[in-house]
Amino acid sequence: MLSFLKTSFLIGCLLILFSFTKGDVRSQYNVPIAAYSVCAADIDMDGSKDLIIGHRTAWQVFHPTITIMKNNKHGIFEITDTSKIFTGYQENIFAIDLNNDASPDIVTFYSDFSSGTADRYI
Repeated sequence: MLSFLKTSFLIGCLLILFSFTKGDVRSQYNVPIAAYSVCAADIDMDGSKDLIIGHRTAWQVFHPTITIMKNNKHGIFEITDTSKIFTGYQENIFAIDLNNDASPDIVTFYSDFSSGTADRYI
């Protein structure tokens, strides 16, 4: 029984190891700089999980704070929105239906230093 478990474990490890190869484009995606967190949720309500990527955006930095990558239902993700730019290190970005309208809302961190004090918002 023990040798069967060892063999099954080894086969499972090999399957995982060979599931993704270096040339497998389905496991590699280019996103804008400073990616800091990721969340999977059905943003466009089509039945497939999309990706929301939070970036590390400092004061007076103008790269995207949030990137939305939509799933084409075949495991291929395409960047569809990078228009949100505001200050905040997106360590824990996530999507949840906050207002009970059956659509996911993106919950993120926002920081404002314009007053000279770090004002923080969700």
